[in-house]
Amino acid sequence: VTLFNPAAEYITGINTDSVLGHYVEESIPNSGLQRVLKTGVAELHQQQSIGNCQIVTNRSPIIKNNKVIGAVAIFQDITELQAIAAELETVKSLKSTLESAIESVFEGIVVVDKQGIITMMNQSYGEFLGVDARGVVGNHVTDIIPNTRMHVVAQNGKPEFAEVQRIGENDVVVTRIPLVKDGEVVGAV
Repeated sequence: VTLFNPAAEYITGINTDSVLGHYVEESIPNSGLQRVLKTGVAELHQQQSIGNCQIVTNRSPIIKNNKVIGAVAIFQDITELQAIAAELETVKSLKSTLESAIESVFEGIVVVDKQGIITMMNQSYGEFLGVDARGVVGNHVTDIIPNTRMHVVAQNGKPEFAEVQRIGENDVVVTRIPLVKDGEVVGAV
C-alpha cells in the first residue's frame, strides 16, 4: 500500500500508519486489489463489506508501458444509502397497504393539499361523482366536487364533522378533517 487517504481511514477504521508499506491483503483481505494486479482487468461498481460498512468500489489496474505496475481502489460508504433504501421499501409497502384499505371502503374519500388540489380520491367517491378517481388528481377540488369546503378546511385547519352537503340529487353527510404534519396544516381529507 502506497496511499491510504483519510476517507479510507474513516470508512475502514484502519489507521494509515498500520497500512502504508504493507501488503494490501494483510490489512484489507477482501480489497480485491490483488486480483486486479494479477488479471489487469478493472472491476467496477462492486459492492462489499469492509468492517461495519457496506461500500461500492471501483478497482482499476495502473498500467505503464503496457505493464500492470499497481492497482487502485476507489470506494464509497453506502451503508446509510442502503438503510434509506430499506426504509423506502417499507414506506412503499405501507403506502400500498393504505391505498388498498382506502379503496376497499364504500365511503367516498378524497385528499387535498393545502391549496385544495386533489392528491387522492378513492374509486367509491369517483363512481359516486361520475368521474375517474385517478383522472381527477391534480385538479382543484372545487372543479370536481360541487359545494365542497375541503379547500377551506385545508386552509383554516378547522375540522367539520357530520355536515350535510348536496351533491347532485343527493344529500350526503360529510366530515372534513385537516391533515397536520409537524404542527402545520398540509391538506385535508
